[in-house]
Amino acid sequence: MTHADSELDLELDSSLSPEDVGYTRQRHSGAGRAEDTHRAHARASQTRCEQAVVGARELYVYWKTHELNAALAAAGRMQSVLCSRIDGLEAELLQRDGSPDGRFTVMEVYRHPQGIDGPLQALIANAAAPALAALMASPRVVEAFRRVES
Repeated sequence: MTHADSELDLELDSSLSPEDVGYTRQRHSGAGRAEDTHRAHARASQTRCEQAVVGARELYVYWKTHELNAALAAAGRMQSVLCSRIDGLEAELLQRDGSPDGRFTVMEVYRHPQGIDGPLQALIANAAAPALAALMASPRVVEAFRRVES
């Protein structure tokens, strides 16, 4: 699936890997006994998981800001432009309740009937960089999930 749209005025640098643009993150499991327990549990539940039908890949992006209203407005505008330019793309914007450190957490959610593939993920990241950079008080953390339909 290719997502090139000259009207978005976004240039995708195909020489960059996901790690280069900072939108992937690996979580490391614990060492030793905890890791062995996790592996054993994964093997035991593998049969159940194989029967589940998973949906298309969805993207969940969260970041922090000090300026909530401005950040929500900018992210909403960016999502509106993306959805108007990419057929089938759906986006939502969420806000975490409360914050003891004065920063607010914003989450962007993206769905597409065919899933969010690498090129579409890069297009979203490239759109966000100029639109949100001045409002971000933390890096954007990107997670991908699939709905489980049983």
